[in-house]
Amino acid sequence: MSFDPQPILSKLKPFQQATVDYVMSRFDAGAPRFLVADEVGLGKTRVAQGVVGLTLSRLPDEERADIIYVCSNSAIARQNLRLLNVLKNEEVNATRLTLLCSQGTGLSQNGANFIALTPGTSFDKSTGLGRAEERALLQKLLQGRFPTRVLSRLLRYPVQSSSRWSEYLSRVEPDGDRRAIVDVLLAGNMKDRIDACKLSDPAARGPIVRELLLRLARHALKSLRPKLVIFDEFQRFRNLFTDSDSEAQALMRSFLEAESIGARILFLSATPYKLLTLDREDAKDGDHHADFLKTIAVLYGSEGPAAAELLRQEIHQFRHHIRRFALNQDNEADLAKNNVEARLRRVVSRHERVASDSGDADIRRTMLPTTVLAQDLRQAKAVHAVARRLGAQNTVEYWKSAPYLFSFMGNYDLSRRIRTSERRGEFARDGSAAMIPEAKRRKFEPIPAGNGRMRALFEDVLEKTDLYRRLWLPAALPYLKGSKRLTKTLIFSDWQMVPEAVAALVSYEAERKLRQDQKFVDPPRKREPALLRLRTDRDQDGSSMRIMTLLYPSAFLARTVDPLAIWRAKGSLSPKAMQIEAEKLITAALKDLSVPAVKGNAPWQVLAHLDAGEKRWIEEVRKGLKAGSANSEKSAAERCLREFIAESDGLRSGSPSKVMIKFLARVALGSPATCLLRAFNRHVDAPATARAFMAAQVAMGFLTLFNHREVRPLFVSDEQDGAWSRVLDYCAEQDLQAVLDEYVYQITNGWLTDERDEGKPAYQTLAQRVRETIGLRTAPITLHNPFERTPRSDRSMPSHLAARFAENVIQDREVGTARIDTLRDAFNSPFRPFVLASTSVGQEGLDFHLYCHRLWHWNIPSNPVDLEQREGRIQRYLNHAIRLNIAANHAEAARAANGPAWNAMLASAEAEVSARGSARFGLRPHWLYNGDLPDPVQIETILPHPPLSRDAQRAILLLRSTALYRLAFGQPRQSDLLAVLEAADIKPSEREKLLIRLAPPMQQSETLNIVGNLNL
Repeated sequence: MSFDPQPILSKLKPFQQATVDYVMSRFDAGAPRFLVADEVGLGKTRVAQGVVGLTLSRLPDEERADIIYVCSNSAIARQNLRLLNVLKNEEVNATRLTLLCSQGTGLSQNGANFIALTPGTSFDKSTGLGRAEERALLQKLLQGRFPTRVLSRLLRYPVQSSSRWSEYLSRVEPDGDRRAIVDVLLAGNMKDRIDACKLSDPAARGPIVRELLLRLARHALKSLRPKLVIFDEFQRFRNLFTDSDSEAQALMRSFLEAESIGARILFLSATPYKLLTLDREDAKDGDHHADFLKTIAVLYGSEGPAAAELLRQEIHQFRHHIRRFALNQDNEADLAKNNVEARLRRVVSRHERVASDSGDADIRRTMLPTTVLAQDLRQAKAVHAVARRLGAQNTVEYWKSAPYLFSFMGNYDLSRRIRTSERRGEFARDGSAAMIPEAKRRKFEPIPAGNGRMRALFEDVLEKTDLYRRLWLPAALPYLKGSKRLTKTLIFSDWQMVPEAVAALVSYEAERKLRQDQKFVDPPRKREPALLRLRTDRDQDGSSMRIMTLLYPSAFLARTVDPLAIWRAKGSLSPKAMQIEAEKLITAALKDLSVPAVKGNAPWQVLAHLDAGEKRWIEEVRKGLKAGSANSEKSAAERCLREFIAESDGLRSGSPSKVMIKFLARVALGSPATCLLRAFNRHVDAPATARAFMAAQVAMGFLTLFNHREVRPLFVSDEQDGAWSRVLDYCAEQDLQAVLDEYVYQITNGWLTDERDEGKPAYQTLAQRVRETIGLRTAPITLHNPFERTPRSDRSMPSHLAARFAENVIQDREVGTARIDTLRDAFNSPFRPFVLASTSVGQEGLDFHLYCHRLWHWNIPSNPVDLEQREGRIQRYLNHAIRLNIAANHAEAARAANGPAWNAMLASAEAEVSARGSARFGLRPHWLYNGDLPDPVQIETILPHPPLSRDAQRAILLLRSTALYRLAFGQPRQSDLLAVLEAADIKPSEREKLLIRLAPPMQQSETLNIVGNLNL
């Protein structure tokens, strides 16, 4: 295949390039499987991208090559396939195995196919009835063999509506040899089973439907031609590789037969096995040593059992020497360690940021004692009273984790017991203290935090900062004076109810505080009228035209006034001083020009006039406004644009007035569309008109943002200018241009090339994603009442400043998966939400680092591995803390440059660490950097714990074992070994010699913490 991988490989850091080269060398040496186990956040997907590129470059032209990506859910698939699809112009098929038999997948027979599968839905057909599209495809395939009525009754459930079922049928069409597929489906006695099935009985239908889906999946597997199979977060479905008799494992064995025809399997996982087992976990969580050996057996394939046994013996010898070394009785531990490394490095490589006891991880962990108030204990008493009457136990962890339990518990066992009890009405009085006070909620009065952890979070987010008054975070490199260093907060909890409670209570209190600050007395209505509304009726033209100044990307103003250029020339200015400089620039640009003579303090008519010479500008702006509009807004946006550009016709011309100059300066600095246009001009390789399209489309997202109920108090105005004027000033005063410059740099990786993404130009895909991100409206949090016979749907609390990212939100359902991607994108933007609370579902494989460097371990993790997995979500490439430090240390590089500021600052930081000899093969400054600042920003992790609780002791033990657990790598009875090592007085330099290092050989000879000078 004529594919050049160099553009991809050139973007890799040296340590990533070394891993790619090593993986390919192991594949070339005959290893069919290999595991990249780099520490979380070091870019394993980038390594996989490099392996994909090299694999495709070696294939003959016109040969079919299926690149298959297997991950745990579709959210991760959509995130990472953007990187793995190196061809860009090929379609990515994020689907289930069964749907590969549908024409919609469009698999090429003489080129590359990128296919994403999730094991829980593709390989495990033992439970559930699949997606509606899968069952619809079965009906299409079996048409003609059975009456339509029979197939519909067999396969439609649980879809209730006939018209809805018809929609699903219209979406799918069988592909390939239909007769062969049907023969597989009806093999054996399947036709007789369907004929004899009692179709009204779900218990009779279910096994038949599941068997049909399984057969269809088997057939689809055989149709694949894999060249490379990538298993991401391998530990989540390693059980599929075991030799058992389950259908899922039988499917996987069939899948892996591709190895015999040359396919290679690449595993990605920072925690491919249980890295640590402490005494308190042994019974319930399995054994680390056995888990480790099973993983190695899988990686060695057919040689697995023998290789695992040899490794077990070598580890036993290493353990013996470690214990003697700790007693100063041995100097052969290093040799034993090398034997273990040699065995492992045939199938595994691993990079780590730092050594086990290094303080260079740029992480500050804080143990935070929380308070317990009388109101907390009243809630605990209420929960205990209801639980005791129902025979439920172990409620202490519940009330320690979240307040108002009965309002947020949802489908917990205790809640189900209450709902199904005939005595639930009797329990209501006992449990009322653990419910959201309804009277306070209706009146929008303060609702107490009700929990020590929640109080601490309120103080951290709502008292110590003014985030509740902000729509976006300040830029790391501000152009205005007085910018604050603020960040987002990521929360991990073991309990499903915590994300619900955090999202509801933090958002409620944030909105309440803003209304109080702005002197709003009455509670908000559930639906407030939009402040900024484009109208189709002509008597509202004046209002609509002023709103258009926020949505129209002015080429003239973007070119004439640039806050970055002003900052470079004048330094950090106040908003008023920036306005004065903008007025000077516009005055100079209009010196010899005539403009429409328009009266009033908002002469918007002049904007389109100034862009009259731009070819196709207005047409692309029109398309962008339409693309960014909701269905109800499309006609209004188009009509308003027509009026906006037509009003200047026929007006007499003259010199610009001072009022006009001031107005144009305000628009230049505060119009979201014009600020977006500048940011896209810096970082997007596309025609100027395409960038106009992007700016207009995304500006419609800002319109949605400004119309959200919770931010309404910021912009309500009794003055003549109205809300649009307050929005214009807010954007200018909050340094929107600096914010967008940094954001667009992040999402384009500095420069978006003119290529295709998801079947259309990359700039269109990017604009759509950004528009959805900025205009995101998170769903309200439903308040439950398990004591009521009939649940009410009108009880809810807002979710905006804080949001939930939980298992019940991101399941692979037939609808709604796009929203969770948008929520992740929004948290990875400077815009709201500022707090994201997640269960373990967000703990692996997802990025949350672009604007967040503070993490709360709401519940103390059980071991160091979980701690590091969580922290790895935000300690990633160019994370928020790194960028703040780079901006603080290298602002002068941005000031001296001519191009984009962030390109210049990053180049300066790279030159700095290179000159010092501390680049560490690309880890600095991209993953680790403090710039020798007196007060550098660090990743902050908080471990809150109630007083006098076991959590405090657990946190101390956790942090202590985190510093040592890598020394017990692969060992049985790790707690015993850690105790010996902790008691021994071993120097850090000696400790380093005992670490198992699996980094690939590097070309340089520098001895570093992350890599050793090891020979294979």
